[in-house]
Amino acid sequence: MKRRTIAFSNGNRARAVYVPADADGAAIAAALGLSRPRALLLLSGGASDMSPAGMDRLRGLIESVARVAAEEGITVMGGGTQAGVMQMMGEGRAAAGGSAPLIGVCPAALVTWSGGPQGEGHVPLEPNHTHFVLTGGDHWGAGTEIMFALAAALSEGAPSVAVLANGGPIARDEVLHNVRQGREIIVIRGSGRLADEIAAAVGGGVKPPDDEVAPIVRNGRIALFDIADGPEALAALLRQKLFGGSELVVKHNFRNLVLAAQSSLDFWDNPIDDEVWNMDMAGLEALLEEATVDCYGEDEEFWGVLYTLDSRLSFPLQARVLGETVTLVGLDDERSGLRRGVMARVHKGDVEYTVALSELEILDPDPVSAEWLAAYRYWLG
Repeated sequence: MKRRTIAFSNGNRARAVYVPADADGAAIAAALGLSRPRALLLLSGGASDMSPAGMDRLRGLIESVARVAAEEGITVMGGGTQAGVMQMMGEGRAAAGGSAPLIGVCPAALVTWSGGPQGEGHVPLEPNHTHFVLTGGDHWGAGTEIMFALAAALSEGAPSVAVLANGGPIARDEVLHNVRQGREIIVIRGSGRLADEIAAAVGGGVKPPDDEVAPIVRNGRIALFDIADGPEALAALLRQKLFGGSELVVKHNFRNLVLAAQSSLDFWDNPIDDEVWNMDMAGLEALLEEATVDCYGEDEEFWGVLYTLDSRLSFPLQARVLGETVTLVGLDDERSGLRRGVMARVHKGDVEYTVALSELEILDPDPVSAEWLAAYRYWLG
């Protein structure tokens, strides 16, 4: 493998390596001088067809990813060009600082840099990256196999997660590789295109648009994140997925549920403060202990929670999903499972379909239903 240093006009100097199509991931890591990371994050997608407001929201989210990567020492890998989410990621890294690697993987024939190859259609490399893997091929996406060979090597013995924002066919291929490697994928709902197609199929019961998206929905470990929930919530979610439980994530989910129902339930007459949240999380733990008594292992606990929910929720309940009002009529124990979570049966007019219970915003629940729904979200973490 041929190595080189790429010097950018901003003063950054990045390590680069040209790799053959059959390159081994561990060998690529060694050539770049990369050691096993504390954690790995793979970033996929783009920013096409987004409104200015949507772009601003997405930029804030990607900047929060960069900030968490800097603070936690997370290695980040993606396409590496000065466009879309990878440009946002590079600019976020420059603002956040930190020393963790930011790796770009792209076809050598399609990219350029100051003093590099010039030609019509060449796209500049993002100048805040620390490492580049330059692959063969004359089309975008030609480096995907190499990217995931390196991802497999770096994530051996280290936690990893993927983030998808927007995206098209190349991002879809990357998401499929993440599914095959068993990596959880945070899909930013509301960012458009592929991300919203997956979100609609996973959380809204909409049929996948094609046979390429179907296995992602069927087999993928998908976590939906709404673009409107903001940078702080995404930062907390990333920390929780990579490093374990996060009280902030629990509070975020619980606040959303309670605020949606507070006006009709009158849970509290006074403004909500942190002492109240902490007190009520203790109450949620008591509810979960009731639901999982005599259960051994996560699988038994899941079914204990599901059957308790089925008996304590006052169906039918009005709910909202992806902006549409639906009627929650019951739970679907045949489609539910530890990996997918509790699946709910909902009606929209004369049509019944299933949707993840966690993706429903319950409208005006009775007090008992509200506290058990909050307990389930708490259990999900």
